[in-house]
Amino acid sequence: MIKRWIAKLKTAKQGPVNALPLLAPITAATQPRLYNTKFTGTFIGAKFIFIFSMLSFPLCAFAEDVSMTGTIGQLKECKSSFCFSKTALVGKDEIPLRNLARKDYLFFKLYFAAFYLEDKIDGIEQLLGEVPKKLVFRYLRNIEGGDVIKAADEVLKQNPEISLAPLQSRLDEINKAYANGIKEGDVFELDYIPSVGTMLTINGKVFSTVPGSDFAKAYFGIWLSKYPLSEDFRDALIIKESVR
Repeated sequence: MIKRWIAKLKTAKQGPVNALPLLAPITAATQPRLYNTKFTGTFIGAKFIFIFSMLSFPLCAFAEDVSMTGTIGQLKECKSSFCFSKTALVGKDEIPLRNLARKDYLFFKLYFAAFYLEDKIDGIEQLLGEVPKKLVFRYLRNIEGGDVIKAADEVLKQNPEISLAPLQSRLDEINKAYANGIKEGDVFELDYIPSVGTMLTINGKVFSTVPGSDFAKAYFGIWLSKYPLSEDFRDALIIKESVR
């Protein structure tokens, strides 16, 4: 029985990932979806993954797994498939690379992320403030767009420091970027340029620039706030560990 499960799991690695349970924290709101997801074709449904993980792994490893941070060796691993620059131009400012992380979920490698921020900036409040910054995501597998949007919404709703109502129309605008889903190899870049706004670039083409420092604080906060997608992943990105 176990051998058949492992064989199916290896086959499933080629398929798209249901991103809601993969990207969102494990909460009472997300657990029902894990149980209700159905098995279709060669895709191993989240129901199977949940049961298998409970047999094999502690719950903490199931909820969050950040297996790569920004050390020199890991930077080389990242560069083997995609090169993260040591600096990035955000508006007119050249910003150094702060750190790297890779987001994993069980056996699945989801994406690499790189965070660019001035060395003098320290602390969550400062980095979410009126300072230039950049997040780059290099995706390692297909992810369904609708689930990315739902996962982001779930994180935003859990952040008591923001009000969603004034942001909704701008969130709707940036969410259009995920209409066709995310493909393996896609590169999404988020730049915050003070007094300009949050610019989303997809595979080298500017998709949209969303105005407002309130929007930037909320959207970057999905990964970097006090109430993030994953505290481990956030800390891996913002820690001052030299990768240069």
